Amino acid sequence: MDSYGQQTVGGGILSSYEKTNTNSFDYGLDINLQEKKVMVVEEAITATIRVVLIGSSFGASLAREITASGANGHLIMSSAGEGQHVTKPLLEVNDVSAINYWVRALKECPRVAPSNRCTYVVCNQDNVDEFQNWARQPMKCDGFNPKNLLNNGVTSEQGHTGVAADLLFAIETALGYDNHVLLIDGDYLPEPDFNLNRIVEHSVIRGKDTVTYVTLAPEMGADVADHVMLDLERNAGGHVPMNPEVLAIHPYPQSTGPRVKAAMGPVMFLRRSTLPLVKQFFTEVALGLTCPYYQLTGHLFQYLQSKVTFYGLETKYMFSLKTLDAFLYADALFEHHAREKGRAAEKFKANDTDSSLSMSQADVRKRMIAAQFEKEEARFGNVKQAAIAGECDLDTLLPKFNERYAASLHVRLAGERDSSVPERFADASTFRHKSIKQHACYITSNNYYGLKQAGQQEMPMRWHGVKGDFTSNFRGAMYHNTGFVTAKTNSKVHRHLDDF
Repeated sequence: MDSYGQQTVGGGILSSYEKTNTNSFDYGLDINLQEKKVMVVEEAITATIRVVLIGSSFGASLAREITASGANGHLIMSSAGEGQHVTKPLLEVNDVSAINYWVRALKECPRVAPSNRCTYVVCNQDNVDEFQNWARQPMKCDGFNPKNLLNNGVTSEQGHTGVAADLLFAIETALGYDNHVLLIDGDYLPEPDFNLNRIVEHSVIRGKDTVTYVTLAPEMGADVADHVMLDLERNAGGHVPMNPEVLAIHPYPQSTGPRVKAAMGPVMFLRRSTLPLVKQFFTEVALGLTCPYYQLTGHLFQYLQSKVTFYGLETKYMFSLKTLDAFLYADALFEHHAREKGRAAEKFKANDTDSSLSMSQADVRKRMIAAQFEKEEARFGNVKQAAIAGECDLDTLLPKFNERYAASLHVRLAGERDSSVPERFADASTFRHKSIKQHACYITSNNYYGLKQAGQQEMPMRWHGVKGDFTSNFRGAMYHNTGFVTAKTNSKVHRHLDDF
C-alpha cells in the first residue's frame, strides 16, 4: 500500500483516494480522520461478501387468492402434510423461476465471485423440498449450490418469521460476522437485465451501508402504509442527489409529508461492522414490539440507521410477487420484454447473405450497420449490446405495455369474466350499437334506454349460448334426399327436349 491508500488486491489496484487528493493533507485536515476513512475503505475491500436471499415466505394469502379466483391452480405448490402455500421465488416469470433472475444478476458481480459459493437461500420446512428439487437441476438453478439452502425449520402451523428474523438466522447459521452481507427479499423480482453490480460496487467503494429505494407512484395505487418509507438527503436546490444519505426510516407509516415518497427496496448491503447490531436489535428492541412479523424489517433498519450511516441507491423498477395480479403483470411484462429484445437483436443483426448473389438494400444496410458496430466495439466496447439495451429500456417499453395490458384487463373485469364469452360480447367498445330515434313528441322511456351505448359493466360475465354445431349435422337439419335420381326429366318447353 502506498502513502495515498492505494492497495493491490488479487492483482488489481483498488484506490480509496486518488493522487489528486493529496493536496488535502497540505491544508491541515485532521490526519486521524483521513486514516479512519482509509480503514473504512480497507475494511470494505478486504472482507468478503455473502449473499442471502430470503425465500421463507409461505405465500398462504397468495394461495388463498389463487383458490378463490378459480384459475392458475398450478401455482400452488403444496405437498402432502404441508399447509397450502406458494413458493414465490420459484414462480416462473416468462418460463424462468423468479429466483434465477437474481442468481443471474449475481453472476455479473465480480466481488461476489464465485456466486454459487457465496449465495445462500433461506427457506422453511414447508417449501424446502421445492427448493431442493430446483437446486438439484444444474441447468434450472444456474449452478446454485444445493448445500447453501438454509432451512429455518418453521412450518405454517408454527407461525411466520419474516425477513429480519431470517437475516439473523442466516448470519448465525452460515454467514458469520466476518463478512459483508448483501440481503435480498425473494418476494420481489428485479427488472430484466438488472445491474446488481452497481449496488455492490457503490457499497464497497464508499464503505457505507446501503439500502435501495423505489419512488412510489400514488396514481398507480401505491400506498405508503404498505412500505417502509425513507427520508432522503436533499441538495441546495431541494432535489434528491444521485446517492443520497438516508436521514430517517419510517416503518409502514399511515401518511407522509410532501417529500418524495421513497420506499425501501428489496436489496440491502450491510457491512460486517453493522452485523452485531442485528443481534442487538433482537435482544434489546424486538421483544418490546407488538407489530406483525413482517413489520420487523422496517423496525430493524430504523434501529440500524440510528446507529450507523446509510446511503440510498434508487432502483427504478422492482416487481412484487405477493399478489396474483402483481405476478400476472410481471409475467406478461417479462414476456413482452423478451419479445422486444429478440426483435432488437434481429434489427441489429446482419443477414448471412451469399456474396455471389445480389443483395437487397436491406441486406446492404444490415451489413453496413454490422461493420460500423465492429469498428465502434473495437474502440468503445460492445456497442451492439448497448444499442439493444437502449431499444428495450423499460422507460420506453412500459408506457405502451401498460396501455395494452390495461386494455386486456377490462375484458375480464379484474379476473372475474369467463374466458368463454364470445368476442363480440367481451369488449363493450367493439359492440355494434344501432340506436333508433323516435319522434320527439312520442318518444318512450324504452327508447331513452336504447339510445345509450352499452358499458363494460353491462357485458355478460358468463356465456351459456347455444352453439350452432347441432344444426350443421344431418339429424339437426331438414331432411334432404341425396339418392340417385332415375326418373325422366320432362321439359317445360317442348317434349323433344325431355332428358332421360
